[in-house]
Amino acid sequence: MAVQDEYLDDTIYVEGRGLNGESCAGCESPNPVFRCADEECVGLGMRCEECIIKAHQYLPFHWIEEWDGEMFWTQTLKSLGLHVQPGHKAGSACLFPQPANNSFAVLHTNGIHQVNINFRGCQPDLARCMQLLRTCTFISLRQFHTFSCIAKIPAYDYYKGLETMTENRTREKPKDLYRTLLQCMVEWRHLKMCNGVVGTKPGELAVECPACPQPDQNLPTDWRHWPADLQYLFQKFVALDANFRLRNKLVSSQARNPTLGDGFAYFVPYNDYIDWVKRFVDQAEIRGCCCGRHGFWLPNGMGDLQKGERYESITSTIDVRYCNMDYIFAQAVKGLDCMIILSYDIACQWGQKFWVRLEELKDKIDFCITEDNLIFLVPKFHFPVHLPSCQAPFSFHFTPGCGETHGEVIEENWAVSNKAASQTKEMGPGNRAVTLNDIFGHHNYRLLQNLDKLLGQWLLTALHQAKEQSQGYDRFCEGLEMNVGKDVLQKWQFLVEDWEKDHQKPCPYETSNEDRNSLKKVEIQLAKEEHEVMVRGTMVHTSSATVFLVLGIDIEQRQRQIEGTFMPHLRDFLSTAQRSHLDDPDTNMPEKIKLFMPSELDNNSVRNAACAGKIWEQESQLRHGEAIDALNTVRQGLRARTLTNNFKLKNITGQRHNTRAQGVLRQIDLGINSNKIRYRYARNALFRLWGHGDWEKKLQILKDGVAVVAGDTGKRTLSWIWYNTSVDPEDPEFQDALRVEWCKACAWSLQWKEEVLLLCEEIRRMREFSLWKARWWRDQIGRREGISKELQEGMTAYALQHAFFEEKHAELVRKRYEEDEELAADMEVI
Repeated sequence: MAVQDEYLDDTIYVEGRGLNGESCAGCESPNPVFRCADEECVGLGMRCEECIIKAHQYLPFHWIEEWDGEMFWTQTLKSLGLHVQPGHKAGSACLFPQPANNSFAVLHTNGIHQVNINFRGCQPDLARCMQLLRTCTFISLRQFHTFSCIAKIPAYDYYKGLETMTENRTREKPKDLYRTLLQCMVEWRHLKMCNGVVGTKPGELAVECPACPQPDQNLPTDWRHWPADLQYLFQKFVALDANFRLRNKLVSSQARNPTLGDGFAYFVPYNDYIDWVKRFVDQAEIRGCCCGRHGFWLPNGMGDLQKGERYESITSTIDVRYCNMDYIFAQAVKGLDCMIILSYDIACQWGQKFWVRLEELKDKIDFCITEDNLIFLVPKFHFPVHLPSCQAPFSFHFTPGCGETHGEVIEENWAVSNKAASQTKEMGPGNRAVTLNDIFGHHNYRLLQNLDKLLGQWLLTALHQAKEQSQGYDRFCEGLEMNVGKDVLQKWQFLVEDWEKDHQKPCPYETSNEDRNSLKKVEIQLAKEEHEVMVRGTMVHTSSATVFLVLGIDIEQRQRQIEGTFMPHLRDFLSTAQRSHLDDPDTNMPEKIKLFMPSELDNNSVRNAACAGKIWEQESQLRHGEAIDALNTVRQGLRARTLTNNFKLKNITGQRHNTRAQGVLRQIDLGINSNKIRYRYARNALFRLWGHGDWEKKLQILKDGVAVVAGDTGKRTLSWIWYNTSVDPEDPEFQDALRVEWCKACAWSLQWKEEVLLLCEEIRRMREFSLWKARWWRDQIGRREGISKELQEGMTAYALQHAFFEEKHAELVRKRYEEDEELAADMEVI
């Protein structure tokens, strides 16, 4: 029998009574006919009617099956007479029960159930809704809540699943509770977000990023007095962007479908925002803000963008394209007075008149940021579509204090939330806001649970990169200092410092007119080289065969004569196979006759015995010069390839021109590869002559994948070929290239050191934030007066539980990072 058949048999086995049909598992009466469907009560067995009801007194939402002698039929606990009594202690009965409506139904995770409810009549002041809230299960709401936040399942799909499960059981369509589920879910999302409603401040219910600077919560008390070169540790990174997929149709209005807890979490308060925007129309899109390093959505950092809006009471200083984002950003960072690094894909445009537009908002929002502590930058991956004038001034690469922040984290956030677009598009504004608030809150909560591990992984990468980049930069500086002098490096450093203070000055990270006519100049140079080759080739090809043979024989004779003169005892040290080249040369192709060099012999003692004088020392000098010459040619080729490729990307379109440019790049690559081979051959010969020594520091093994000059990634490892570069005073372009490469290498080295310190500070802030949050939870105990002792007990337990979780998390972070000796050693090095 196949394994599949065995498994299938076991699934069919449970369709009968099995071994449980002889007596009741509760009272042992004969021939019981009831059981719990699908074995939801594991091991309950077959039972009589009285025992099945007793076993489900506190499990009223299980399906029951009845055996008719041949097969099972679905029954309900209601039909068997089970009554649920909310509001009383377990095991006690109400003397004055008040039956609910006969059509009372409950949504559960396994379907929709008809239930007999007896409300408590002995205490009429306790409302029926309160009796149900204290008794009935919330498990279906919890389940849908989780599925909705993680998988973005619409309520309609979830309800249809429950309805189908019920129909499969009863073969009847259950009572329609879809709208009831929608209403309950909105209330549930709102209540689970709140710790209290009265007195809640805007944005207070958002899950905040514990690693970002939060004044009075996780920053040192004296952080404002830290040295200026360390103030970047306390700056806040904010990423802004629009999302054109989370659109909303005009299916209702704020008056008909108001937002519960308006402005409590992630969306800006509706009334103030709409007063600013002035018009609400169809197809609202989302604009949002999140922390630029960790991806937490910011409190009050969300708002709808309306298409086709008109602003009637806004002065001419306001650009209508930026009105929404101005308000949302100002609301998200209100009250903050620390440095802010702002990432926005159109920051170069949006920031131009930002401070002029902000004058209109000062009376509405407490905006503390000034022009001195707000920096506008463009996310790294958005740069290719920007003009060259935007590249360096708005770059994370060249802005001190940014570490390895890329600013693209908000794009990752939108990718997750966009799964909810289909379910929120048809919602009214209030339901939509509550649902998205919940989804954004769940996103922040999930980030919070894994943030310490994530920061730890980033820190390990940053430590490795910081050491590697620092070592490469130091070697680069040593080589350049020997070739161009310390004064030149100091001059380049001044250029960087001046440009950081004033971006109107010449940018040290860009060469002078590097793209102008780059392709044409390279083509001219290649044409000259090709012409020289052709001239040399013509001289050979126009010679007659006789002259060719005479020259060949002459070459052969000269080779043998020279070889015999300078290496008279060579034959004595050759193997049998090698001697064949001397004894039986191919006279038809004299240019291929093997000419042995001293470097091909085994060691210096053999060379001294085989050669006349110290000609192997002369070969070593020639090989050294050959290797340096080949390496210089490789550098020039790499520089030419960079310039040509940049020119191609920015200026060339169309198949014809692209084909021509690709041909030029192929020729450049051929030249680079041929000189790589030439360098390797010369270096191998030099190694056989000299062995290991200090010369290997300048002439290292040349591997494939040599780094191109003027790269733009912080993880790029600078190739050793640039460490010891001689600058030709007649080649200003190459001098520019070295200056750019040095400036970028310096920036990358500093960035990774900054990244290490930023991550360490963020990890410290995480622990301090958890400790502060634990104190905050404990402070909530006893603040409510005039409540029952049972409610006070519940509130105290809730607060203590969350305080315990925060304290446990703080201790976990401390142990993970403070007790890691290897990590501490690496930190000392940095």
